[in-house]
Amino acid sequence: MKIMVVDDDQQITKVLARYFSSKHYTVITANDGKTAVELAQTEFPHLVFLDVNMPGMDGFATLTGIRNVNSSIKVIMISGDSSPAFVERARELGAIDFI
Repeated sequence: MKIMVVDDDQQITKVLARYFSSKHYTVITANDGKTAVELAQTEFPHLVFLDVNMPGMDGFATLTGIRNVNSSIKVIMISGDSSPAFVERARELGAIDFI
């Protein structure tokens, strides 16, 4: 299984990539939404962990871009803000979960 981790905080992408790699998953990372959408087109991840708050292309726009590339890619949104509005919007756009 191939997992993509997307977060503008490089420390978070490194920690999550290390963890999932230790569990024998193939891991790719991106630090911005544009790169994440491009990687979705070429790397075909099965699962994406996607930060909501990123400069430029935020997580919601990135989620839409990834879903347009391939609607079967599973996306879990990540945010320190778990307000009901964020969770509802993420689910409306196709995220399978929100942590």
